[in-house]
Amino acid sequence: MATRYGVETKMRAGDVLKTTVAYFGPDGLGLHVTQRGLTGVRLELGTSYVEVHARPGRPTQVEIILHEWERNAPEFMGRIKK
Repeated sequence: MATRYGVETKMRAGDVLKTTVAYFGPDGLGLHVTQRGLTGVRLELGTSYVEVHARPGRPTQVEIILHEWERNAPEFMGRIKK
């Protein structure tokens, strides 16, 4: 079962997605980017995954969906809550 979080940030939507890939991706925790668009990104490793969707605005609305990466949620959310 996946866990869903919602946060608001002053970061731009594109910067949220770049931070997501840097944190969870190949140079971070080792997940592979399987989908990437203007407002969202999905990374996977085996059966586990992370999805982040960022809706532009003031503030930017961010939806984070984690399956088997929940322990990393507090640190990641701290990085994007600027």
